[in-house]
Amino acid sequence: MKDNILVKPALTEEKEKLSVINQYFLLLRLLITDYRSAAPFLLIIGLIIPMGFLWILSRYVGTGPETTWLLAGNIIMAVSFGSVSFSIQRTALMKIEGELDYYGSLSVKKSAFVFAIFTESMIFAFPALLGSMIMGNILLEIPWSTLLSVIPIALLSAGCLTILGSTLGSYAKTMVHFAIFSYLPFLAVFLSPVMVPLVELPLVLKITSYVLPTGQAVMALTDVLNREFDQRFFLLLTALIIWLAIGFYIAFKKLDWRSE
Repeated sequence: MKDNILVKPALTEEKEKLSVINQYFLLLRLLITDYRSAAPFLLIIGLIIPMGFLWILSRYVGTGPETTWLLAGNIIMAVSFGSVSFSIQRTALMKIEGELDYYGSLSVKKSAFVFAIFTESMIFAFPALLGSMIMGNILLEIPWSTLLSVIPIALLSAGCLTILGSTLGSYAKTMVHFAIFSYLPFLAVFLSPVMVPLVELPLVLKITSYVLPTGQAVMALTDVLNREFDQRFFLLLTALIIWLAIGFYIAFKKLDWRSE
């Protein structure tokens, strides 16, 4: 009888613990609530800017099958760099303002928090992807069946940078760090100029484009748009998956979300 009395509270306490999935949905709701008032503005801006950017570039480059690299580059620019900037600034401000300490004080696993941050960034990256796809259909007359097939590659590229950006942003201690980290996506743009065809890049930038996930994603997206699923495409796809796995591993091990 005594043993049963001792065991019962432990079982009750175990039942009251949230599963990782429930923790994830709870954290996601809390994170999105912070942007509830600004969400319509962010979604509209994310939709319009890539559309306008692609339209302006198409006036100079022209239209036709040879401009698929332009659409691919615009998608990666809008989705990847938009999401990585959001994730860096989001976690950096949370760290500086002590919000990460609040989440760290909750009885939740780091994996649930990482996936919640990842999902939030993907939600705000999707309008940019949609805007690029709309203009790709209007300007380049690419069928929607083809455009829809680029979504997994685009989000895969965005996911790689988003996870790394969230981890990096968590190490911001001051607003100076916040400002410095905010400029890092521009360094990635320089090292992998996705709006310029690979054949026109100097050798050094060709190498960095093959190494960095943004350059790999542009080449993979171009293959998808041209319906060329050869050995290079599957190698690029594998490389992007490896980058995503590395990003999650680093986030799980190194994301600094609890004060010592």
